[in-house]
Amino acid sequence: MIKVKAVSVREKEELEPLLVANPQIIEEGLKVVDHQHPTDSGPLDILAIDSEGTLVVVELKNEAAESHLDQGLRYYDWCRQNISWIANAYSAKAKINSEAAPRLMLIAPAFTDTVRRIAKYIDADLTLIEYHVLRTKKVNAV
Repeated sequence: MIKVKAVSVREKEELEPLLVANPQIIEEGLKVVDHQHPTDSGPLDILAIDSEGTLVVVELKNEAAESHLDQGLRYYDWCRQNISWIANAYSAKAKINSEAAPRLMLIAPAFTDTVRRIAKYIDADLTLIEYHVLRTKKVNAV
């Protein structure tokens, strides 16, 4: 028998390193080019490219937060404004299609109703991804 328990993870110390090391957990073919990249709005959690060479901005949270969408859009806007520079700066790591608009992925264990409602009206390639972390423990059957 296996006992399963839902647990929370720390965003910077646990979730981000796991996803940086294993970006295929997020999406098949995704490749991380940088993380904690400085922008004028603060450090961008994960900067990646998809299998088509499109830049992907990944913003992580370890809880549902009203500010999640706003923060992600600020990073998305920064990347969109600087896509040529980003493509050049990371050309040794990946071929980034600077002609394609970036994609934005928000990853959290849940999203507030407000974030879900507003996200429907965003004119960008936006994906909301919920995650759940489970800890398992083998229990001897009696």
